[in-house]
Amino acid sequence: MDNTKKYEIVSLGLNCMPRTILTRHGIKPSKAQGELSGPFDLVRHKLGSVICYLENDFKEYCDDLFFTQRKRCFLDFRGKGIWKKPDGTKFFHDKDCGANDREKLVERISRRINNFRCIVNNDKPILFVLNTIDTNTDSEIDLLYDTLKKIRGDKFFKLAVIDFSNMISQTSNRYVLSLVEPIEKYNKNWNRTSFVKSKLGKYTEDCICSFIKHILEKDFEK
Repeated sequence: MDNTKKYEIVSLGLNCMPRTILTRHGIKPSKAQGELSGPFDLVRHKLGSVICYLENDFKEYCDDLFFTQRKRCFLDFRGKGIWKKPDGTKFFHDKDCGANDREKLVERISRRINNFRCIVNNDKPILFVLNTIDTNTDSEIDLLYDTLKKIRGDKFFKLAVIDFSNMISQTSNRYVLSLVEPIEKYNKNWNRTSFVKSKLGKYTEDCICSFIKHILEKDFEK
């Protein structure tokens, strides 16, 4: 962990969008700059699963991993299949882990979980960032916040939600950026190179970055 940083930015998923965009725009350090990956950075999770893993400290997280063969799609970089979990968790970006590489994947996941524990147990302020994918609700976000509060205790943190469902309200326990049609299409295409370079892609990323920078300036950079 970089002890020179004043605060940490931690992605809670629900996919790799928060980590990727914030790194691309220099808001969050890159891997080349020494930033360690966490369990939610590069993996697709459902919000209920994220909350569950946080509550039980990732207990038995790797026990139900399975590999599935499938037809190639733009997210399946090898075209040979991906590792999944029954709750819908998908390891799209672990492209070097084939059907016979379970042990390799488990070791990698364990490192990510340990990185996460080290950060959340540290005294540094943390901005947790989440983007909605499914039709999530205020009650789910409230439960997520309460879970983070239990983990952090009296240590300072804030929760930022990039909401593509237009169903999350801004309250005292979270910042919310609501992105609705036609911007919601970005949530389905955001990692396609052509879309990133499009007018809509650039505009949406500018909105997300401005949103995060405002929170950092207000609460973390005093």
